[in-house]
Amino acid sequence: MSIVKQSSDTIKLPKGHTTYIFGSATAGWMQQVVVKVQNTRGSDLNECSFKGLNSPTAITSEGLGCVNQQAVVIPADDRKNRRLELIFSAYDNKMSATRDAEEIKGFLKDTQISTVVPCVKSYIYRTEDGGDKDYDGATFVVTLIADTKQIQPNGWPIIQPSSVTSSVTSSVTTDSRH
Repeated sequence: MSIVKQSSDTIKLPKGHTTYIFGSATAGWMQQVVVKVQNTRGSDLNECSFKGLNSPTAITSEGLGCVNQQAVVIPADDRKNRRLELIFSAYDNKMSATRDAEEIKGFLKDTQISTVVPCVKSYIYRTEDGGDKDYDGATFVVTLIADTKQIQPNGWPIIQPSSVTSSVTSSVTTDSRH
């Protein structure tokens, strides 16, 4: 996990990957995350904003989802790579969020590749909105899931269905002998 002293991050969205996005705001200040789907040159294709206060974040502007929806699924593009820009901010006037949002102080970012299903990769963000360095303003998760059975351009291995079946079968056989 690394501490990043900025208020935005960019994730590569390889072609053939579906993206699932959700989060929760745990701070006493209203948290906001703007999510932008962009082409590889950085031009915006679509976007939405999530906001939350001591609750799951919910979409407050249409684009990628419906208002009040708590998660977004970005369908895979089988022909083009894209990228995802996340912009984190907080409102210092707590619940009303009437003034402009302020940049957060930074975030912790953890990248995890599933050991069970290596075609799943998650980015987990924990934001710091104040100065107490507890990184509990919001937790935001972006998960990429490969949609194809071949090796991806980024080199992620894909478990073939036959190997999953045989390892599950052998585990069940081993367990039944005890």
